[in-house]
Amino acid sequence: MNMKSEFKSWMKNQKMKSGNNYSDSTIDSYITAIKNSTAKLELDKDVLTDLFLYTSPSEFDDARQLIIKAPNFAEVNNASSHHSYSSGIKMYEKFLKEVYAPSSWIFQFNPKSFDYEEETKYEDSIALIIKNYRNKIKKGDRVYIWRSGKNAGIVSRGTITCNPEVKVKLDKNIGVDIKVEPQFKNVITKELLKSDERTRNLGVIKMPRPTTYPVKKEEEE
Repeated sequence: MNMKSEFKSWMKNQKMKSGNNYSDSTIDSYITAIKNSTAKLELDKDVLTDLFLYTSPSEFDDARQLIIKAPNFAEVNNASSHHSYSSGIKMYEKFLKEVYAPSSWIFQFNPKSFDYEEETKYEDSIALIIKNYRNKIKKGDRVYIWRSGKNAGIVSRGTITCNPEVKVKLDKNIGVDIKVEPQFKNVITKELLKSDERTRNLGVIKMPRPTTYPVKKEEEE
């Protein structure tokens, strides 16, 4: 995913306090500062100099805290066009929180080919293949683990700990690692979810063939 391109597209839809759109020149100055200005800072700790390499709101916030504490931050910021560095950082932080905040997914497994109980007996992490939504699933997203078959339903939940990547342990298929919580004592059954108006239209219920489904905020609540 090209974060610079995504940010530029997002910026074109943002409004200034005046209600006007940001000009192309302002957007370009933000992009230049975000990409290049950090390399000019005097930093004690490692920070990625191209801030577009940060895709997680939390990781970017950690970097931002170090950046603004740099002894020459004000100097570098003043040297950027109309304080484009600090303004660009502020907008990129808003962009990440708005567009790339953690999402929620249902990952489905077939108990005939994947023994979830055995896989999590001694480990709290599993790897699952991603066949769709590869450009949207990301580190930090929440996952609900769905077992298909006769006793279909949600057996556990977890958090994705890496972005989609080729996994040797998945026969070089693209997948993610998931840190899972202990298995639920009582499965949240398909029948129970179908009886609730908030969840009766879950993708995994309506179209059970895929293995990955986005979960809407109102469905999760």
